[in-house]
Parts: sequence; structure tokens; C-alpha cells
Amino acid sequence: MKRFIKNIAILLAPFMLLVAIELTLPVDYFCFRAVEALGVCTFTQYLPGPFYPWRVLDREEVGNLAAHTSFAVPHRTHWVTDRYGFRYDESTYSGNQFDVAIVGDSQIQGSGLTQSDMLDVLLSSRCHVHTYPYASYSLNDFLNDPRFKQFPPALVIYSRLESGVLSTPERRPGRFERSGVYNNRQLLEFVIMGDRVTKMAILNRASAIGRYWLKKCFRALHMSAQRQESELSSYAMLSTTGKMLHLTSEVQQPRPSDGEIEHCARILNDYKIELERRGISFIFFPIPNKSSIYYETVPWKNPPDSLARLKMATNRYGIDAVDSLPAFIAAAKSPESDVLLYQTDDTHWSRYGVMLAADLLAPKVKALMGK
Repeated sequence: MKRFIKNIAILLAPFMLLVAIELTLPVDYFCFRAVEALGVCTFTQYLPGPFYPWRVLDREEVGNLAAHTSFAVPHRTHWVTDRYGFRYDESTYSGNQFDVAIVGDSQIQGSGLTQSDMLDVLLSSRCHVHTYPYASYSLNDFLNDPRFKQFPPALVIYSRLESGVLSTPERRPGRFERSGVYNNRQLLEFVIMGDRVTKMAILNRASAIGRYWLKKCFRALHMSAQRQESELSSYAMLSTTGKMLHLTSEVQQPRPSDGEIEHCARILNDYKIELERRGISFIFFPIPNKSSIYYETVPWKNPPDSLARLKMATNRYGIDAVDSLPAFIAAAKSPESDVLLYQTDDTHWSRYGVMLAADLLAPKVKALMGK
């Protein structure tokens, strides 16, 4: 029996060593970006939101398309999460009653951006309203969340990237399958430790470094003209200008059918009806794909038209939808502007893209809120 226990201990020793290293070092030590370091991995039903609650993190990071390549653009980010595990700084407002909630994806989370450049922060400042970033969660999650049933905002803005908006799930009443806020901080830290163990970021980082060195050796065998392309993973595509990266699946996404467009508009209308039944106004703000704005830099014969078609479909349902694509294209092509609306090494918008979104939304928000 003793020999058996000894063999088990020897077998588990490497794993326990990795766990000890993982939990001893800072939460972001083995991660490329803050969103990976703070994001909940496995214990989704035991933590109240998409991120670890009550965290503050300052770090340097690079975009999600260019880690370990010459295209990476290092920049500093500052992250603060609230008691519910959302990226929100409660020092600005700690109450429960928000005027506006932005329900959306990682663009609304501010992935790749510092906290002060997030859309909710800019809208709060420009419109003098309390705005909450409910991301990355769905409209279903919002409608089922007890917190917003008790304290409904006056306005909901639904904002999602063009490549994912047609995947908006249908409305389904149900139970909110997340835990409540932890009053016991020691218990919270224990749960977070458990989630970090399942994430095992040290192994992911080791794997990424291994792939990097393999590619570096592979590039050494190729001519210099081919080296830049071979740096990139299969999910990243170099633009025709050689100065920007695009998400391969986004560029290769097929043109949606009229039926898919109509189906999405009908789903959005269902949410609009339910929100209005609860006394909440609704604005739809689709975010154009990076490749839709800089379509000259990808191998397309014609620019995509899915957002224009979706705008016409939502108009038929009377949905208040912001026509974002023309404004983004105009800003990108303006000879007076030399800034990029999207990060060159990332799929997410830059602070200038967020500022433009705030410019488009602010008049509507002020009108609805009587500001």
C-alpha cells in the first residue's frame, strides 16, 4: 500500500508543481492579454460574471492576431472589474440603478483597450448618464438577470460585431445560471484559485512559445520575402498593404442570405418588444468588421453589404438602428485623419473607433434620456 501511495505521489508531483507555480505567480504571468488572465474558464456557474470579481490589473499586452510576431504592437492596458465580474470601475458609481446598459461582445468589453477608452466610459462622460458594460453576455442573459429585473435601465444598447450579429440567439425566458455576489471574500478567492487551476495558463503559454520557436526555425529555411507570412498563425491574414492583420475567418465569411438577414431582424424585434414591455428603450448598434472598413486591403472584388441589408431589414420592423458602416468608412477614408479605427494587430477597434461610436450614439442617448 505504501508503495502504491508513493507511486501515485510521484505521478502527481509534476502536476502539483505546475499548480503551485500557477497559483504563486501573478494571475497574468503566463497570459498574453488581460482578458485571458481575468476571464472565467470553467467555474462559470460559481462566479457571477465573465471575469474574476474585484480585480485590478495593469500590464503590457499585444493584439490577439500577432503574439510572438514582428507585427505585435505592445501597449499598456488598465483593467478594473466590479463585484459582479464585469469590466466596470465601481469607484465612478457604485449604485444599482444604471441609466444605460450596453449589451455586447468583446468590443464592448474593451478588449485590447485601457479602461478609460471603453465605450461605456465615453458615453457616461458625454451624455452625463450612468452606463454599464454588460459584456460579453447576451440579451437573453440580460433579460434573465435578477439584478436588471429589479433595477432596469432606461435604455439598452445592443452592440455586436458584424461577423457575429447574425448569430444573435433567439429570446428564451429562463433562469439566470450564474452565482450571486460573494459576500465572503475568502470563499471567492478559493473559487478563483480553482478556476485558475483548470485554466492552466502555464501550459498554454509553453505551447505558444513552442509553436513560436518552431515557426522561427521554419522561417530560417525560407527566403526573406516569405518570412512575414510564415510568422502568422492560420487564423491571421496579412493585408495587401503589409501593414495590418485581419482575421482569416472574417475575411472568408460567406455572404449571408436574405433569409438569414430577415431572421436576425426578427430576433432583434422580439427583444425590442420584450424590452419595451418592461419600459426599456432599445437601440441596435452593429459594429463593422475590420475588413469591412479596410476592404481594399483584403482580396475582395466587392465590399461586403450585410450591414446595409440588415439596416434595411431592421427599418421594416421599426428598430432604432445606427447606420454605423458609412460613418466608419468615411472616417477611415478621410484625408484629414491619419488614425486607424481598428488595432493593426488585433480584431478589435482602437480608441478612435470607440470615439467614433460614441459620437454616433451620444445624440440618440441624449434624446432618449432627455439630456
